[in-house]
Amino acid sequence: MTAQRTVTVGGSPVHVLESGTGPAVLMLHGSGPGTTGSGAWAATAQTLGTSLHLVAPDQAGFGRTPIPPGSRGGLRLWTEQAAGLMDALGAERYAVVGHSMGGAVALALAAARPRQVTRVVAVSTMGAPGAPLSAELDAVWAAAPGPLGARDMLSRLVLDQALVTESAVAARAAAMRAGAAAYTSLFPPPRARWADDLTLSARTLAGIRAPVLLVHGAEDRVTPSGRQPCPCSTTCPMSVCTCSAGAATCRRSSTRTTSGDSCRASSAGTELPDRCDGSAARPQAPDSPSVGERRLRWTLPRPCRTRRSHLSPPC
Repeated sequence: MTAQRTVTVGGSPVHVLESGTGPAVLMLHGSGPGTTGSGAWAATAQTLGTSLHLVAPDQAGFGRTPIPPGSRGGLRLWTEQAAGLMDALGAERYAVVGHSMGGAVALALAAARPRQVTRVVAVSTMGAPGAPLSAELDAVWAAAPGPLGARDMLSRLVLDQALVTESAVAARAAAMRAGAAAYTSLFPPPRARWADDLTLSARTLAGIRAPVLLVHGAEDRVTPSGRQPCPCSTTCPMSVCTCSAGAATCRRSSTRTTSGDSCRASSAGTELPDRCDGSAARPQAPDSPSVGERRLRWTLPRPCRTRRSHLSPPC
């Protein structure tokens, strides 16, 4: 069962979707206009049930969470607000899952709060040094509120175009209109500077102590895997899942290594990290952070068994 409420963080309201009563998992949405915590994660929360305490906020400037007076959106604000939210909820230790922009926030939060963040899953994450703003992401950020803009944006965000239904377009168009005033201030042109704002420094990445799982869709055009350097590969202990035709997984390393000597993959199969459980999965909604990802589903934050899956070599 899920519930929505408002939590005061630093004197400013933060709208939150919550479910479950188990170990805490903070879930951070991406940056498309009209996205919200509930829009991005409600289907995931329903699937995971009540064994985890899932916390999915509208980040500042999105949904029902305003940008605090005197502030503007950006990595620093979103990171500090996420940390403050979990403090306000009394969560002493928690995992973090982030999609796209939320992935960069998740990694920054792990570096800022190494004692609180137990592990990170970053899906199609931004934040990699040297990753340019793609034409697709530029178009997503520029999408005009309304049905035409919603349809164009959703068609870019999902691999399976059957998910771009009339009801999905209508719902997203309504959300885009409702949040248009705040969203306009987040990513005005020229937009490459906002991608730069979400870039994580080597020093920040080096401060991450939690294991990190990176997941990237093979057909992702918004943050294409071929143009996304691994943000953690040389700077932090990690478990990595990237993709080529399907996906490939690197083992978690206890030392700082390059992705080349930490990966183990073959055409016969790839070992999944010892902190995740592989199973068939499919995007359930256009707002879901599952652009092209298949076959992987994670149970966090408890450890679980290792299993093998027939995956493609790493990109």
